[in-house]
Amino acid sequence: MADKLFHDYGMIRRVPGGMIEVVMEGTGLDFSGWLFPLAGNVHVFLFDSTGRTPLTVLFKGVSLPKAAVLDGILLLSALDSARTPAAVPIIMERLGDVTADRDADIATFRSFAREGRAPVNPLAGEIVRSRLYRETGLAAAAQGGEQFLSAGPTHALSRGATPEGLLG
Repeated sequence: MADKLFHDYGMIRRVPGGMIEVVMEGTGLDFSGWLFPLAGNVHVFLFDSTGRTPLTVLFKGVSLPKAAVLDGILLLSALDSARTPAAVPIIMERLGDVTADRDADIATFRSFAREGRAPVNPLAGEIVRSRLYRETGLAAAAQGGEQFLSAGPTHALSRGATPEGLLG
């Protein structure tokens, strides 16, 4: 499905006991799992509710309290008959804050998906497309690009904000 962007919606929230829950829906599937901030990055481990297909996401982390944009790599097994391993770029943009009511928050994020809710500070479409459809490899590196698919500090779009909205 060349040149087709997939838009999923999700919620990230800390649950009692300190774990960070992730729930995502879109493209006809829903996923749930856990987020672990480690070594300046954000590691997310998800499973779809139907086939329990694992997804691993590694985002370049931010050091401010609210992530506005997370840029990373999604590792998955394709839904073909061979379950082919694949890695693709992924961008997550903030839509809003969670509350103390998990059920209400899930209803809210599902309504966002139905509405096609836009991010709080959306990235320009050309920035999203250039990040998701970038060339990598030796030829790209020779022209100043990336040799490997990555979300390194030089090129990553990840950024955060303070509760007052200061971006950094």
